[in-house]
Amino acid sequence: MLLYSRNQHCNKLQKVFGIYFKCRQLSIRGFDVLHQLGITMSSTWAQNTLNGIAQDNMDTLVQYMDKLLVVLTY
Repeated sequence: MLLYSRNQHCNKLQKVFGIYFKCRQLSIRGFDVLHQLGITMSSTWAQNTLNGIAQDNMDTLVQYMDKLLVVLTY
């Protein structure tokens, strides 16, 4: 399997597939099957990763709005 390893820090292809399938709203059972075949990361990992990305984007937006608010008050 291309770039496959049990170590979660080494399997880049499974990470990409996991995020893609989570964004495409693949069911939990589908995730379980693909995870058992070694094609994707688990659905829990994908959900936690997408939550982290969303939180990081929201933090960036809040920082931008804080700077914009200071400029608007002048």
